[in-house]
Amino acid sequence: MKKKYLEIVHKSHLFQNMTMDETENICTTLNNKINQFKKGETLFDEGDHCESLGIILEGKVELSTYFISGDVSNLITMGPGDIFGEAVLFSPKDDYPVSITGVTATQVLLIDKKTLIETMETHPIFLENYLNILSRKLLFLNDKFKLLSLSTIRGKIAHVLIKLSKEQDSLTVKLPFSKEKMALHICTRRPSLSRELSKMKHDGLIDYEKSTVKILDFDALADELF
Repeated sequence: MKKKYLEIVHKSHLFQNMTMDETENICTTLNNKINQFKKGETLFDEGDHCESLGIILEGKVELSTYFISGDVSNLITMGPGDIFGEAVLFSPKDDYPVSITGVTATQVLLIDKKTLIETMETHPIFLENYLNILSRKLLFLNDKFKLLSLSTIRGKIAHVLIKLSKEQDSLTVKLPFSKEKMALHICTRRPSLSRELSKMKHDGLIDYEKSTVKILDFDALADELF
């Protein structure tokens, strides 16, 4: 494995609290392969059989789900060091529940299930890190469920803004994505998102300019979640 890829793997949550030597020793024993994907290429389709854990070494991918209506919801964008397949790999129904597509040209390290189990047995820290990753994913999915269970676009926008406000510890938040990406995130269309943002501004809930949103009435915004 190239040194720059080894450094990325070492910085991933899977190798947290491990020395570089430990990471390198593990990587030399892993039965793995590095796959290359072009920009826009689908790495895995929803329903494909999951046989390996994936670690992104280079580039970015999107995890998306599609609805019968034809709408698509972008769940998350992932980059170097991020991991996918960690939960579904050990599920009785080990098929991908989402589609994974390259936003850019991408290099992905794939580690098969048998090798993962052997590494967990010999490296307790590796096992602990894996369980921590599963816990984080569970919390993320729980948040996504809460978002998608909201019945109105305004409620979904409020959910996103309140979450960002808490993360950034400010009533003025910087959106980490474009409006197009935000629309996909809350499973709506860009024009519908823009209209609702304008209405919320008119109603005195928020003010915004480009990718910066100022929450003017936090309590009223929170009421939109119920």
